[in-house]
Amino acid sequence: MFKLGIVLIYILIAGSLNDSMSHANKFDYSETNQDRWNTCRDVIANDTLAGQVFSEKLVRMEAHLTALESKLETIFIQLTAIQERLSMPPGFIRIGSRYFHIEENITQNWYTAALTCRQKGGHLATIRNQEELALISEKLETETYYWLGIFEPLKRGEFATVVSNKTAPFLKWHPLEPIYVDNALHCVLVRNSVMHVENCKTPSYRFICQADDKN
Repeated sequence: MFKLGIVLIYILIAGSLNDSMSHANKFDYSETNQDRWNTCRDVIANDTLAGQVFSEKLVRMEAHLTALESKLETIFIQLTAIQERLSMPPGFIRIGSRYFHIEENITQNWYTAALTCRQKGGHLATIRNQEELALISEKLETETYYWLGIFEPLKRGEFATVVSNKTAPFLKWHPLEPIYVDNALHCVLVRNSVMHVENCKTPSYRFICQADDKN
């Protein structure tokens, strides 16, 4: 009976020790998990902050690149304009998007005027549309005729450009034009924003040259 009591005491002591160790292990496990969670949370917070910083830097870089592109585009436009001016023959001025020479000092017939424009590095001018006609007319002396690079190559009433010998892209006649006073083929002049025809050999008119080869 005494021995049985001792055995029971040992069993109770062992059980108490096991319970104590079990509680200790559970406490250690919980503490370890808490440490891991804290570490994970810190990593997530750091990653989030790093992502925000990166996004802000990216936005600043994009804004800087946009500003740089705008500056480069402005510089390119300026360089193109300088290049155009340097490549233009002397005596030509920009009117609209093109360059023209308006001869105010001498008068010639159409054929001689065409040759003079070639010697200046251009051609007798072809006016391409109403807008261009209006801009050029602002530069011309009123009540004065100027030869254009438009003529009748073969047949009366069919007008071509001296640049390409193709059909003239734009004609704006005076209400009474074209008027023919002889059987010769005629060339086109501009006066007071409208066009007229005249015998190409008439020697008494000023003229307009263009710098380019556009029809």
